[in-house]
Amino acid sequence: MIVPAGASPPPKSHSRWAYCWSTADGPKSETGRFHDADGSNHGSRAVDRIVAVASGAFVGGGAVVAFGGGDVVGATVSTGAAVMIGSTVVVDVAAVVEALVGAERVVDGVGRCEAGRSGSASPTPISTLHSAAVTTAAPTTAFRLREAIPLRRPAGPAPERPMVSNPRVRGRVGHGVARSTRHGPAGAPTSAGGPCQDDAMTYRVIQWATGGVGRAAIEGVLDHPELDLVGCWVHSASKAGVDVGDLLGRDPIGVTATNDVDELLALGADCVIYSPLMADPAVVRRILGAGVSVVTPLGWFYPAPDERTRLDELCRSAGSVLHGTGIHPGGITERFPLVLSALSGSITHVRAEEFSDIRTYGAPDVIRDWMLFGATPEAAAASIMPAALGAGFGQSVRMLADVLGLVLDPELTVTHEMAVATEPIDSPIGPIAPGLVAAQRFRWEGTVDGVPVVTAAVNWFMGDEHLDPAWTFGPGGERFEVEITGDPTTLTTFHGLHPVSIEAGLQRNPGIVATALHCVNAVPYVCAAEPGVRTYLDLPPVAGRAAAHLRR
Repeated sequence: MIVPAGASPPPKSHSRWAYCWSTADGPKSETGRFHDADGSNHGSRAVDRIVAVASGAFVGGGAVVAFGGGDVVGATVSTGAAVMIGSTVVVDVAAVVEALVGAERVVDGVGRCEAGRSGSASPTPISTLHSAAVTTAAPTTAFRLREAIPLRRPAGPAPERPMVSNPRVRGRVGHGVARSTRHGPAGAPTSAGGPCQDDAMTYRVIQWATGGVGRAAIEGVLDHPELDLVGCWVHSASKAGVDVGDLLGRDPIGVTATNDVDELLALGADCVIYSPLMADPAVVRRILGAGVSVVTPLGWFYPAPDERTRLDELCRSAGSVLHGTGIHPGGITERFPLVLSALSGSITHVRAEEFSDIRTYGAPDVIRDWMLFGATPEAAAASIMPAALGAGFGQSVRMLADVLGLVLDPELTVTHEMAVATEPIDSPIGPIAPGLVAAQRFRWEGTVDGVPVVTAAVNWFMGDEHLDPAWTFGPGGERFEVEITGDPTTLTTFHGLHPVSIEAGLQRNPGIVATALHCVNAVPYVCAAEPGVRTYLDLPPVAGRAAAHLRR
């Protein structure tokens, strides 16, 4: 059964699609009308190009194809039809109908689409859609299939896969379903890699800000087989108009940085990796409201119920997804403790803790003006850092508590301790004089009847010498730890997320790179998710991708 827009979808079918259409003379419009399968209208959104099909695809009254990873959208118009599955373009009404009849997996469909308006058509049993019936169907009838299905190939060699002039900027049909072919330097199609190999989806990504995390994220996007960088937001006017490759100190890549939000949102991207120094919730809502998903290390790991309800409503109305991730918070404090907790029972306490030398953090303005290293203890005691960091770590603590079945006391216990230099200590902000802050500890504890049961902690030192109190990293050195106290008790230590030296860290800090790549690698999963806030509890496990030379 083809389910028209507005009709009740099959269970768990909340897919999105885009209407596009054309005639024998070519595309007539580049505006698509977006719907969920439940009929919710997400408004018009520009589509960079309607479709790329082999020569001769427009037959008779015309035809259009929309490509989706793992999904196929075939549209029939009057006497013409075309469907693309993998590398095959089929321009054959009978074959299309034959495939639809045999698929038994048509899960949703839409009715008419004229001049940018959407409408509905009466449900039509698949069995009646034979070749003759198609020519008398509604002006445009679109079908969306959950999975690729066998199609009868046309006689002769298979048509070449469609190619575009700029391999890094591709047409987008629907949110997060743009199938494309990667191209080598000479324009030859190459495998997109990833779990689906040749038929892997490619998502269009905008990087928001080019600080340490942003630069690492751009490199990650450029290396990821399922992602294409199509835009980049920069705060500084001096960076606007500059090729992103130049900003990274590499060859130009054909993507120009801009500080024009409207320009970026008009690109029709699937996802923004949002990593400025501080989050602006209004900007995040604006991006989401434009139908573009957001992955960010700056919060929203596990929003409070009221905030999540508001964000869910916004995302569902626009067809976007919001996901908070990162490393600490954003991984060490939630994802890994949850996985490791499965090895224990009768759990009484979970601890996630960071031990880092801040001399390797190449952001002197942040260290001096926000972290307040080099300040007096009195000034640092009034810092906004416990509250600013607590907005994220508090969500981590509450996520763990909710999953473990703990009912926490209403308020978290927050601790902020400082150590001062006893001798001058070299740092990214210059020498820290004796008596000024050179090390800080933060703890956020969820308690039950006053007893800590979930702890997230940070230890940030300017080295571990010449401090009062005489704090040290101990024999473990710089590290992250996850401890599950239960039956049995386990302690997991993460090494490799800190640089081998101060100099190496200032060049490329592994912790910053890991934060960025946790965001980058989440993008395909986020784009494939249902609209709304999606936490680690909602998404499947996120994985990285193999090095390019090892991919099939």
